[in-house]
Amino acid sequence: MEDLYVVFTMECRVPSLKAQFDAPQTWEQSARSIDGFCTLMLNNGFAVTLLASPECAEEQSPLLEEFWGKRVEVGLYVDPPSIRGSKYKRDLGTYGVDEQRDIIEESMHRFADALGRRPRSFRAAQFSASDATYQLLYNLGFTQGSLSSPGRNLPRRSAVWVDAPNFPHYVDPHNRLKVGSLEFLEIPLSTMREGRTLYAGMVPELVIESGDFESVHKPIIDALLASLESEGAEFKAICATTSNHVDYRSDTKVVKSVETMINYLQNLEDRYRIIPTTMITLHERYREYYLEKSRADG
Repeated sequence: MEDLYVVFTMECRVPSLKAQFDAPQTWEQSARSIDGFCTLMLNNGFAVTLLASPECAEEQSPLLEEFWGKRVEVGLYVDPPSIRGSKYKRDLGTYGVDEQRDIIEESMHRFADALGRRPRSFRAAQFSASDATYQLLYNLGFTQGSLSSPGRNLPRRSAVWVDAPNFPHYVDPHNRLKVGSLEFLEIPLSTMREGRTLYAGMVPELVIESGDFESVHKPIIDALLASLESEGAEFKAICATTSNHVDYRSDTKVVKSVETMINYLQNLEDRYRIIPTTMITLHERYREYYLEKSRADG
């Protein structure tokens, strides 16, 4: 029986006065969402990786500190235009390496000042990255992240992940679409990489609030597992995401979708050992797996 790791992430974004559909309108709404999601997942035996913007780390540090360590990891989420006082108005991957370094370093230091710990996991808004991003993150002390959405093709946002690997892997420092030897573990968002396009440049992604389980989430999970099996992926993971605008305390529809997804994953135990994990713990397991494999291979 093979191991199947399950990673649930939440992007903790800055409130928007423009009433964006994918961002909270207030910090109070953000806090309710974070608290409700973590409580729901922990009560069901699953772990959470919160990916917090530097503003969220500063504004909601007591809440994040309360959860960090209870099967909850807090990593860094970077959206350049939303950074307070930022002169950067585009997505991360559209910038050169020096500008990306400035953006990430400032965000990382503000995060660490607020929470007393440096983040080790990373995601950029819109899954935006260039071929330089992985090496830059590694040099700055990040050890894993979820930067890719395999199949997504948005050149204007520098979010081009056509044919990207759909399983956890070490990265190529010069080509974001290839497996390589740089010991930064990429944990792709689970997507339906092939066979269906939603609209220009987008593919179905395992975003919890995007719809109900049967019509949206289940086809993605099934297609991903079939792809991993057919490609012979040795280290398998499912990565789902959400954001801090969703009311996980009282939105019964979205809570039901989460619970149905969890039940479905648990029912896969006749095929896999289901292992809930954070990003940083997944990387530890990844190292252990390949160390044991190398010893077995002699």
